[in-house]
Amino acid sequence: MIETLQSLLQGFLDWLAQVILPDWNDVITWIPALLMGLVGLILLLVLAAWWRSREVNRPRLIGRVREGAPPPGTHLPGPSKWPFVIPVGAVVLFASLVLHPDRAPNPVIDPDTGQIVTGPAPDVGGLVNLPLLGLGLAVVVVGIVGWYLDARREWRRAEDPTWSAAPALEPGPEPTPPPGVHLPGPSPWPFLAPIALAVFMFGIVFSFWFVLGGLAMAVVAIAGWYRDAGREWRGAEEGRAPPHYEARSAISGRLVSLYALIAAVSLGLFFAPNYIAWVNPVPTLAPAASLSANLKITAVSVLGFDTQSLTVPADTPLTVEFDNPDAGVQHNVAIYTSSDLATALFEGERITGPAKATYQVPPIPKGTYHFVCDVHPQTMTGTLTSQ
Repeated sequence: MIETLQSLLQGFLDWLAQVILPDWNDVITWIPALLMGLVGLILLLVLAAWWRSREVNRPRLIGRVREGAPPPGTHLPGPSKWPFVIPVGAVVLFASLVLHPDRAPNPVIDPDTGQIVTGPAPDVGGLVNLPLLGLGLAVVVVGIVGWYLDARREWRRAEDPTWSAAPALEPGPEPTPPPGVHLPGPSPWPFLAPIALAVFMFGIVFSFWFVLGGLAMAVVAIAGWYRDAGREWRGAEEGRAPPHYEARSAISGRLVSLYALIAAVSLGLFFAPNYIAWVNPVPTLAPAASLSANLKITAVSVLGFDTQSLTVPADTPLTVEFDNPDAGVQHNVAIYTSSDLATALFEGERITGPAKATYQVPPIPKGTYHFVCDVHPQTMTGTLTSQ
């Protein structure tokens, strides 16, 4: 059963790679044919629509009519400032990815050998600007909540028969909306659907569990959104206002609960391996009496390898057994001459976990080098000493 699921997972990842990284030379050659097909399809759709409406669209003259006035109490909602605040938060978030400390590990000189070695791998604070990240998230969250509260307040007022959109120009009783005229109530699903998309994109980088969770959350969000729109339309067709916001049915509440449950399960499946490794740490092995040309390296999620220091015999072929236990995530082992990763001595094949690979590394001269994962070079890094 597990092998079948792994095979299906690998097939899906291969298909997804073709969609995300297609062969652009082949795609470009098909663009003229695709455009011609698209134009032909549009012409066929226009012709079919005209044929279905041929009786209605017969030539006829329409007398000049004046624009009618809206019913008393019917108005266009006033502008909200929050759609302008949210992009500001997004700009701050992008700035946190640019204005950050140096991603490369700081070089350190070994006092014994006088050679340049790599310092500790950067933490999260070295990958992003944490103050800007927190500020951007706060602005975006406040903007989304404020926008939603404005929409809900506008809807409540429009549904309240004692309220009018604006003061009357002349003294007199405030108008009320005519029966059956109302403003559709705000739905949470337009805010939850983009979150599902973000979870899906996050999963492409970090874990396949987020890919599955994002797809499931998107399905729930689309179903909830469609259901809210259908209920609103049916209520308008029947000449009645929709139920009040607090009186939403239990089905909608269950959909929201299912949406939150899927997100929680995805997070749990992502952090469970790290939590198990933290609760049951791998004991540190004592240094071997002699150097070995056979190495074993294991990827510990995207946060690093199980070791950050390796010592091998110089000018000797090496055998590296690499274990990638991360489901749906690609890792590899590559060896470079310096911390800037400009010159590679060896680049191992990238494998999608859970999987293992055995690398045959050519002899390495005496010196200090750097081994990384080419997919996650900021966090998965270490020092290799050949002596």
